[in-house]
Amino acid sequence: MRFLKRLGSILFWRYHRLRASWPVWYYLLNRASRARWRVIRPVLGERERKIASALERDGIAVTSVADFFPQGFFAELAGEAEARLRRVAGRADEGRPGETRSGLRPGLFGADTKKYRKDFLVNLWGEGETSPLDTANPFMRLAIAERTLTAIGGYFAFCPTFYYFSLLQTALVPPGAPAEYSQRWHRDPEDRKMVKVFLYLTDVEESGAGPFTYVKGSPGGGRFGHLFPQHPPVGSYPPPGALERTVPPDAILTCFGKAGTLIFCDTTGLHRGGYSTTKERIMFTAGYISRASPHPIRYVRPDPVSFAALSALARYAISQ
Repeated sequence: MRFLKRLGSILFWRYHRLRASWPVWYYLLNRASRARWRVIRPVLGERERKIASALERDGIAVTSVADFFPQGFFAELAGEAEARLRRVAGRADEGRPGETRSGLRPGLFGADTKKYRKDFLVNLWGEGETSPLDTANPFMRLAIAERTLTAIGGYFAFCPTFYYFSLLQTALVPPGAPAEYSQRWHRDPEDRKMVKVFLYLTDVEESGAGPFTYVKGSPGGGRFGHLFPQHPPVGSYPPPGALERTVPPDAILTCFGKAGTLIFCDTTGLHRGGYSTTKERIMFTAGYISRASPHPIRYVRPDPVSFAALSALARYAISQ
């Protein structure tokens, strides 16, 4: 049995190393996404080009809902977040729902699923990984908007797949609390190249409000892309203090901003969340991967009948 486990582990890592290699990942596994991009031929406007260029250069682009979406759209988003916050507060006697995540780890003949719970995060959506995708919800309209998908596709050079969303409140923790999970420096595991979009629903203008922090130039191929690399399909967590000893301070971007700040980020790059020690933070996250990713979609797809009003990019992003 020990021999079989060892053999399974060797085959697992060799298989994923091969599928994550650039020629296999880009030309073979994502050939359909590249072909679809050429058929749709999305037009990148000035805003989309700026985001795609910043992602290519630094791995991160910071803008705002007001600059990227029509006037008044943020009020819809804020109203939806407030309604969900009241709903959670009304269930205080049942406890605050923490955030449960799933990940992959090597198994005997493939990847096993592991689950872990982040009690410092309060899930305002409520359904966990069985959340249905409601295309009329303002957060979903942001996530699969033509301009959002065009900017991300411009960076990928193919049609992105929308795989994950969350609306989380970062609960207050005592100053000096040890960092854990996403509050530590890490690289996400889901794909060789991926994007998450973060939207602040509250002002994050001080360290105690839980700002997102990123190492510019840390995705693969960047200035710091070689440091603490991914080992797909799992990520990477540098030892405590190792990143600060290696990366100069001017390469570390702390994303302070008012409510409405919108961050596009390749989270295969080195990043970490922020603990809230003085002010609770509410943040929406949308995640995008390629069809080559071995990680599952983390929501319930809508009935295809509801696809009719969506753009071609959106239909592809949420289709099988």
